[in-house]
Amino acid sequence: MYIMSEDGKRVVNAAYVEQFDIDVKPDAALVKARYGTEAESIPAILGRYKDLEEAKNALMDLMMAIVGGQTHYFMPESSYYGPKTVKDARVKRRGGS
Repeated sequence: MYIMSEDGKRVVNAAYVEQFDIDVKPDAALVKARYGTEAESIPAILGRYKDLEEAKNALMDLMMAIVGGQTHYFMPESSYYGPKTVKDARVKRRGGS
């Protein structure tokens, strides 16, 4: 199974991954894929989520996709770190001539 990361910048082949885990940081929870033991491998970050609960839901969805035998899976976007809309900072003129 191929997994596209949450930001769309990385594709991971799940057949070679030994472990998926969550790493909680002060500002985010990261879903990672590890290829070997923790000491010898550099983890691939699959998603960055607002809190532990959102990361657990993403990891559970990934597990269900792997168990279900899907051939590909897209990590869900974060509600906090996902695409942001940019507001126009210019002042809108109102009324008057």
